[in-house]
Amino acid sequence: MDTKATHQTPTVDVTAPRASGWMLVLGTVLVVLGAFATTLSVAATLVSVLFVGWLLLFAGAMEAAYAFRKAKRGGLVLHVVNGMLSVFAGFLVLMYPADVRRLVLADAGHGVAPPLARHGTVAPERP
Repeated sequence: MDTKATHQTPTVDVTAPRASGWMLVLGTVLVVLGAFATTLSVAATLVSVLFVGWLLLFAGAMEAAYAFRKAKRGGLVLHVVNGMLSVFAGFLVLMYPADVRRLVLADAGHGVAPPLARHGTVAPERP
């Protein structure tokens, strides 16, 4: 009986797939867009706020529609309420994008108090 064990390490081919020219074009476009977003940060923030508003509006409508379509599974009320809240939040974001932008940029060192003080919610800071 042969007690020698032959132990062979399995080989795995780890070659990367060949990238097409589209990946280079996509990478270049994303780098250029990132450079614009960095230099024009206020405009990029406003565009992203508008995008999130439309996304909330669309996702809320789809969730409410899905709730009625799959009502037999349960959770109809929760899905409809969540969809309505998403639609409402998206509507508010689209109606007041500058205020939402100010609140988003409040984390960038401006503080939360200045946008709220303008509406009379918080007392203005004294110098």
